[in-house]
Amino acid sequence: MTTAFPDNVPMLSDGVVRLRALTSDDLPRVVEQCQDLDSLRYTTVPRPYSDEHAKAFLTKVATDWDRQDQGATTLNWAVEEISSPGTYYGSIELRTTGHATCEVGFLLHPHGRGRSLMSRAVRLAQAEAVRRGVTTIIWRAVAGNLASWRVAWSCGFTAPITHPALIPQADPAGIYHDIDEWMSSWRAGDPTTPRMTWYDVPTLEIDLTDLGGTYLGDLATSPPSGSGPAWTCTAVRLRRWQDTDGAAMPSRPHPLDQPLDAGQLPGQREWPTWYHARLLGSATGTEISWAIVADLGMPGTEQLIGTMALTGIDRYGDAELRAELIPAARNHGLFSQLLPTVLDHAFAPVEDGGAGLTKIHATPRVDDLAAGMSLARTGMTYVGLSRTPPSTADPGDHGRALWEILREDDQHSRERHATRVACPPPRLCTPTVLLRALTDTDADAVAALLRQPSAGPHSHLSVNSDDAQRWIAHGVGGIHRGSTMRWAICPQQDDGTAESPVGFIRAFALNDSFLQDSAEIGYLLHPDHRGQGLASAAVHAVTSYLLAAPEDGGLGRHRVTARALAENVASHRVLERAGYRRWTVEPAAVPIEQGRADVWHYVCSVED
Repeated sequence: MTTAFPDNVPMLSDGVVRLRALTSDDLPRVVEQCQDLDSLRYTTVPRPYSDEHAKAFLTKVATDWDRQDQGATTLNWAVEEISSPGTYYGSIELRTTGHATCEVGFLLHPHGRGRSLMSRAVRLAQAEAVRRGVTTIIWRAVAGNLASWRVAWSCGFTAPITHPALIPQADPAGIYHDIDEWMSSWRAGDPTTPRMTWYDVPTLEIDLTDLGGTYLGDLATSPPSGSGPAWTCTAVRLRRWQDTDGAAMPSRPHPLDQPLDAGQLPGQREWPTWYHARLLGSATGTEISWAIVADLGMPGTEQLIGTMALTGIDRYGDAELRAELIPAARNHGLFSQLLPTVLDHAFAPVEDGGAGLTKIHATPRVDDLAAGMSLARTGMTYVGLSRTPPSTADPGDHGRALWEILREDDQHSRERHATRVACPPPRLCTPTVLLRALTDTDADAVAALLRQPSAGPHSHLSVNSDDAQRWIAHGVGGIHRGSTMRWAICPQQDDGTAESPVGFIRAFALNDSFLQDSAEIGYLLHPDHRGQGLASAAVHAVTSYLLAAPEDGGLGRHRVTARALAENVASHRVLERAGYRRWTVEPAAVPIEQGRADVWHYVCSVED
């Protein structure tokens, strides 16, 4: 004889939680549950939810159980605690979606939350589904529903994927909108315990009062009267992102026509998807993302000024550091203040509240010297250049500087690397030439120089503007290493303006571990501009800068060397006019068409 509802509902228990048949006595708490604000936010229950809706729900549950042998696809249980028999704490259901697949859905009464009751209930449902021949269980939820994902995560479900605009949901006014969905799965035989780390995002405080604060200008919040045009930031706080932070995002779309990552602030249009990605990253063990907020010293004056993230965390504990500040907060040294605290948390053991990571790397654009200087000050090491394909969406991106730091790097190693801070070449002016850093706008002039046979190994008749831009970008890598500086040689005009570059001069071997107080220079001038004293002026200006004491704005080197082929009489004259003296000859040092040529070595020291 076939039993009827509720006797046909199998009772499931693990000794703490029991799954049982729903009854009419559960109706009041079903209504309370479905009128709860979080339930309305993350489900598609009717709104406003009434007793009539609950009655219809209970009737359907009973009907489905009675028709389970006739094709009914949904089986629903009430969740109760064994220590409180008869008290409804939520419901859980299995919905058949295929031959051997089903979806699990659950909703918890507010009184049952935060006690792991639903995690136990889902494990019971997983076992029952497998007993019924199910091989795959699907979990779905409104994107951003971390509480629901916490249950699925604890029961061994895979990392969710996001489906944009897949769930129709009514707002408080009854207007439907398509919202994003998270989806995950679990297969029979998989463990019912977490398969990935969940990173809780801690709040990190950086006190700036001992530094006298940091002045920030042009923030969205107006400074107090009498405080001047800028705010004084007395502390910076790194905290987890909040749903309400979206209001602080710019209304315009983000200028990049590509997906945003944790190190880029979105516009308001991109905010919901971007925010959900940050939540999911920490909840699946691949990211720790912070909002950077400034404490402006008065109640209610917290200002969102940027984003900081450790993203792409892999199973070896390697993560990429990504960050962005709003324009008003840049160029104040804030990153240099934030990074040590972030690194300390990243490398601290998990048992001490840290992330337990082993390596942090960063990949700013190669021409972003400000980022390089901040990374170097924290002891990160510049390890090379990653080239960017020509097909990149950003034609101005000619490569990424690779920086890294290991957990095993002791304080001495960090301090040693921190002394090699990237030092951009300063502008040097003489009556006849201006020496400045090379930029992308110099590409055509540099290409013309590199086509000259005297350009050495970089010379080639087919060098074009793109080749020159990459050459300029690679030169910035030397600045990141603290080993090289390059200047464009620009003739000064009578009106005080400077022409386009007609040559370049570089100082290198700046961080030689053996000759720590030395440097070497090299230069190249276009043939059309030789014989005008430009090279002599450039060599004299750079040499003076290299030998000048740091307190006088120089680099504090004791001596500067240079080399020239024995047959290059013009270069000998340039060096001698700039105060260099020949100190040795290296015989047959360089191969040339007719054999090998001698190289003359020159030196100029502080004593000269």
